[in-house]
Parts: sequence; structure tokens; C-alpha cells
Amino acid sequence: YYSENYQLDNIIYAQGCYLHDNRNRMVQNFLKSDSEWLLQIDTDIVFDATIIDNLLNLALRHNAKLVGAWYMNIVQGKYIPMLYAQKAEVLHYILPSENQDVSVDACGLACFMVHREVFEKLSNQTAQSWFYFLEKNNKLVSEDLTFCLNARKTGYEIWIDSNLKLKHMKLVGIPKNGEINAKYYILV
Repeated sequence: YYSENYQLDNIIYAQGCYLHDNRNRMVQNFLKSDSEWLLQIDTDIVFDATIIDNLLNLALRHNAKLVGAWYMNIVQGKYIPMLYAQKAEVLHYILPSENQDVSVDACGLACFMVHREVFEKLSNQTAQSWFYFLEKNNKLVSEDLTFCLNARKTGYEIWIDSNLKLKHMKLVGIPKNGEINAKYYILV
């Protein structure tokens, strides 16, 4: 697959145990470049190269600076979409309708594209890094949700194309006689 719409010459990667530190290092390096968009794809996401054009087209359709694909995760043994709507300071999972672009309050960032302007504006408004964990009501709020909520507070909309559902690779244990005897990767 090849597209003349973009040039893939500024590839930035980060590795390490702490996802929020990796994301922050990527943004620091990204801001040293002259690139307009940062596409983040986690290593446990299955995608194809058309995702770049699809996300750029989504951004153009809505004049959006934050766009992403969506995926499922396993939380406490349940399959849940990594898309959220906020009501009365509480985030609720939402499942998008088919063939729709959806504005969300927050989402998982495993396949997400951010315009440079967002990072620059957030840099000017907060002393914190772009991605960080936060404790709220005795619960830990992940780095992707704090980023999304800060971007929304700054006035940016987050758009998801419901047709861009990706597979998420998860390691699960299979219990037998009360013990985990085998672990398997599954795609959710």
C-alpha cells in the first residue's frame, strides 16, 4: 500500500515499561520536527496502512485536531469499547453505531492522531506533562483519559470513525483447577 498524501520520513518510537513516559518522549521528539501530525500506534494493535489516510480524511471531514480508531479491551473479564462519554464528571463507556463519525469525550489512544497545535496549546496551559496518571475518587485515571479530558477542556473535539475498529491483542490466562495453566493471546 502506498499513498502520495503523506511522507513517512519522521518515524519516532519509544520503548520502556511506562507508557505515559514513552508517549511524552514521543511528543518531545515530535515537537522538534516540522511534522504536522503525530500518529501513535501501540504495539498490541493490529492495523493496516490505510489507517493513515482514513484518519486524515476523518480530520478533514470535521476540521478536527484529534482523531482515532477504536478498539475493545478486556476489563474485569468483560469486553468493553475504549470510547467514553462524560456525564456529571463520570466517564461512561459507549458503543458507536455503524457507519458514523462519533464525537467522544475520551478514548483509548492505542491508534490516535494528534495535530501539533494540540500539544503546543496544552504545553502553554499546564505545567504537567501531556500524558500522566491521576488519582481521582480513589481510582487511577489512565494517561490516555487525562490527555483527552485536558484536550476537551481546552476546546478540542475528539472524533472517531466507527468503521475504523481495530483488533487489540490481549494476553489472557485460562484457569484450570483454580490456577492459570496456560496463557494465550487473543484479539478483541
